[in-house]
This record gives sequence, structure tokens and C-alpha cells, in this order.
Amino acid sequence: MEEERFILPLPDMYPPVVYKYRDWNNNFHKRTVLNLELFLSSPSNFNDPFDCKIPIAYRLLKNNTEYKKIYFPIAVRRMFPKKMK
Repeated sequence: MEEERFILPLPDMYPPVVYKYRDWNNNFHKRTVLNLELFLSSPSNFNDPFDCKIPIAYRLLKNNTEYKKIYFPIAVRRMFPKKMK
């Protein structure tokens, strides 16, 4: 089976504004707007087990040796956790 690869959009492809509509009758929504509070659920509570499994875009590291020095050991430890103890 061929490995599935994710292609992440480049930052210049992001929209300048993202809207999230809120129900003004909901107290949690009011607090978000009035108190600048934001609730973020733990990834262990997500209903999609792959939701936080964001792959590292190694293709973006092609010409930057400093980042390669940082991310390559991380990738090796992830791929071979038993051998890197």
C-alpha cells in the first residue's frame, strides 16, 4: 500500500480573514467576544484520532540546514522509537 502524503498550503495561500459566527444567546460565545477567552479542547477529546497528527513538511526544509539539524532527529525518533532509547 502506498504511503499517503499530505500537502500543506503555503502561508501565502491562507485567506486574510477567517470568520466564525457566534450565537449571542450562548454565554460561552459571549465570553469569547467580550473577555477574549477561547476554549481549546485537549486532542485526547477530539472525535478524529488523526486530527492532531500533522506531518512535518520536510519538503520545506530542503535548503535550510539549521532546521534539518533540528527536525531530522525528531523524525528518526518518531519512526524508530524503540531503537532510540
